[in-house]
Amino acid sequence: MNGGGAISVASANTQISSYQFPGDTLLMVGDIDTTGKDELYHFIWFEGNHDNDQDVDGADFLQWQRGNSPTGLSGSDLATWEANYGASISQPIMVSIVP
Repeated sequence: MNGGGAISVASANTQISSYQFPGDTLLMVGDIDTTGKDELYHFIWFEGNHDNDQDVDGADFLQWQRGNSPTGLSGSDLATWEANYGASISQPIMVSIVP
């Protein structure tokens, strides 16, 4: 999920769209908490999370070593991992219910 753009995933019977902006902001829209209504969520996402498991740790370094980072084995991906080492994704915060 590093980088920008839109991502769509299915969760249970719900389609969830995620939008990541440059930096560490991720927005999700989907019917998660309020049945029959889409909600808008915001949470913090740290780059360097190469295995997409909600934290930046040694497992992400291993992914970098295996070439599984956005620009495989690049010094910039390693620097991003180092800068965010120890960080984890925040709990999603519901911003609003989408009409």
